[in-house]
Amino acid sequence: MNDVSVLARQVVQALREKQKTLSVMESCTGGLLSSLLTDVEGASEVFPCGYVTYSNAAKLAAGVDAEVLAQSGVYSAPCAEAMARAAKAAAQTDCAVGVTGTLGRRDPANADSLPGEVFFCLLCGETVAEGRLTLDAALPRPQAKLRTAESVLTRLAAIL
Repeated sequence: MNDVSVLARQVVQALREKQKTLSVMESCTGGLLSSLLTDVEGASEVFPCGYVTYSNAAKLAAGVDAEVLAQSGVYSAPCAEAMARAAKAAAQTDCAVGVTGTLGRRDPANADSLPGEVFFCLLCGETVAEGRLTLDAALPRPQAKLRTAESVLTRLAAIL
């Protein structure tokens, strides 16, 4: 976890230097991104909140447009972007992250799930950066979450 912790520290430092704020709406990572960020001393200056929206109902309640889920599915780039936009709007932050996907087996609640497929979207000002990961579906869940968090934080550090 040390490498990921270093990345989280870099992200918080970059946000502090640029006087920007960040919010997160995460699903498959189950709050890991928020946890990594809030482990950094001084994160409260730049990270007001994160949302863990594990179910479709929670995504909708947090502001994700039902039309996005109906048209693109919960495991898609458009859903990740809608999650980031909803987090950014709700928390009124400069930047936001949305993460959705299936880390392990197929999700019986969502027919569009592909094991090991993760989508994320980073919004910062006018910048929209999307990412897609394909993880080994046999990878233990904690390792899959860490790899996802590492990818998101690496990309976020690059755009800050």
